[in-house]
Amino acid sequence: MLMIITLPFVNKISKLFVVLFLISLFIYIKKMKVTLDILGTHKLFLYSLFGVVLLTNLVNNTVFINLKTDIYLFIYISIFYATVYSLKNNIISMTMILKVFLLSMIIYILYGLYISSSILVSVSKNQNIFAFILFLWLVSLTYIYTIFDKKMLYKFIIICLFIIGIYAILLTQCRQIWISTILFYVILIWLNRKNIKYHEWLLIIIAVISLYFTIILNSQMLHRMDALLSGSSSGRIEHWKIALNIISDSLIVGNSLQSPLGFLSVSSKPFVYNHNIIIDLLVAFGLIGIFFFVLFIKYFITIILKIEDTKIKYILFSSFLPIFFVQQQLGSSMLIHKLVGPFIMIYLAIIYYLYDKNDKNF
Repeated sequence: MLMIITLPFVNKISKLFVVLFLISLFIYIKKMKVTLDILGTHKLFLYSLFGVVLLTNLVNNTVFINLKTDIYLFIYISIFYATVYSLKNNIISMTMILKVFLLSMIIYILYGLYISSSILVSVSKNQNIFAFILFLWLVSLTYIYTIFDKKMLYKFIIICLFIIGIYAILLTQCRQIWISTILFYVILIWLNRKNIKYHEWLLIIIAVISLYFTIILNSQMLHRMDALLSGSSSGRIEHWKIALNIISDSLIVGNSLQSPLGFLSVSSKPFVYNHNIIIDLLVAFGLIGIFFFVLFIKYFITIILKIEDTKIKYILFSSFLPIFFVQQQLGSSMLIHKLVGPFIMIYLAIIYYLYDKNDKNF
């Protein structure tokens, strides 16, 4: 739990707790003499993935240059398996993860409001990164809201926290997360349209009207909204064009990960990655990387659709699409960012755990 609390700091303390989490779990597994069944399920995929990483390093003669980045990638994947194992063996629980995450985010939001002047950044010092974690916070709140069917006090508290979360996301002025949040709730409302009660429709209408007036009465938010509607990309499109020009140099296996900070920097723009996971994969791993990404997307969408609880399935499906088709196409890459990577791995582990509870034969 200390790992989840400290992850938004993205500093030596958070890295230490990530490593301690993995080491302590490894010691536990060895001591209890148990096996991790999920590794058997995904063994071929994992071997192939690391085979591609090794192949691109060998082809581009960057084995030692990329060692640190490869270690980070290995740690991120380990977080996924460690979280799944911990949940399946009751070492940690969904309730514990959600409580710690919700409480820690309240602290981060309050700290962000304290230190920020106009744009909310909090401890991450980056509005886009903090907005992404706030998006996951809203997804968590929505999940909790659905499981408290008759506990009105809890629902009232969740609605209050939800309002704080929406307001905080607006203050980050992060357009990619604005789009992700809108898409998440549009898909979720559409999927649940037949089950939404009249008072919930009223709350939705009030929320939309409130958001509208909040934006038009704030000059900075209105400027960001105008930039979004006009198609401004903050330099991303120009960067993508430069990146696409070097893909043909090694179309099949890519150019490998050539920086400890991230993917190959291909221009003078202050980006250490391309803010688009498709282009990142093409630059680093070529068409083989895209093949693995398609398998990855197909796999998780398939297991989400196999979850028996309809409410949970709808929430996971509605959040999965914005994360991988908006945030990962416009923001920080899950493969190399030291905050986005671990949080997405935990999110994916929860998806697998919720699926695996009711289906052992996939």
